[in-house]
Amino acid sequence: MDRMSGYLASGKAARKARAEVNEATKKALAGEVVLTVTLDRGKEFLDAEGLQQALGAPVCFCPPHHLWERGTNENANGLLRD
Repeated sequence: MDRMSGYLASGKAARKARAEVNEATKKALAGEVVLTVTLDRGKEFLDAEGLQQALGAPVCFCPPHHLWERGTNENANGLLRD
């Protein structure tokens, strides 16, 4: 999914196995101009190096979610947190 244009290229893998997910990703992005790929931190993306070589674009991973980085709207001693 390209955030700026909203263009979506998708595919479906039979299972969440890394080989099948990589093949579905390669098929979905075949013929497309790929500058970067950002993946989730799931086990199905363990073969990111193979995907990077096949697509010819750098593969990055999303940063992990930390609860203390999330904003909250609860009131703590009269001050609002970010």
